[in-house]
Amino acid sequence: MKAIKMMLLSIILFLTNGRTALPQAGASVVYDPVNNAQLVKTTIMEGQTVANTSSMVTSLTTTITYLQKAEKLLKTINASLETAIWTKKVYQRQVDLIKEQYEISVKAQKLKSLSPEELKRLNDQLLIVVQGAEGIISTVKDILTPGKFSMGDADRIRELKDMDKRLSFQQTVMKIQYFEAKTTNEERESTRAYKMFN
Repeated sequence: MKAIKMMLLSIILFLTNGRTALPQAGASVVYDPVNNAQLVKTTIMEGQTVANTSSMVTSLTTTITYLQKAEKLLKTINASLETAIWTKKVYQRQVDLIKEQYEISVKAQKLKSLSPEELKRLNDQLLIVVQGAEGIISTVKDILTPGKFSMGDADRIRELKDMDKRLSFQQTVMKIQYFEAKTTNEERESTRAYKMFN
């Protein structure tokens, strides 16, 4: 009970900012209605300040919660957009690869100095590249299928970027194979032309 009285006394002193003094031992207590009215008024105003501060804290807490939810939603949307961007890049890379494969196959048929076996080997190599690309696209489809793999957005995006790199590598391999065949063809034609004039 004594502790409660001391706590109440401390609260009153805190709220009044020490503006009232406790009576000294042996001193008489004087009742001052103006001073007491001022004390009550100050206490009420400070109580309202505490209530307003509490209301502001509640409002700020609500705002922070709302902003955190908005941030999470925006991150989810950004991850979805980035996934869509990389998916589009991977599919476009495959379309480009198939288009180049067709163009290289048509050009390769015009390489007259290559034997049918060499042309078949080039076409087989091109076919392997295209089949590898088809496998990559199949994996992309699986990655984008909900529940197929348990991976987060960052992992999904990383996989799509890796697949884009692999398709780019496949394109480069295909171009190198054609360049080698074309170089072989040109060397043979040059050798044939040289022999014709000598």
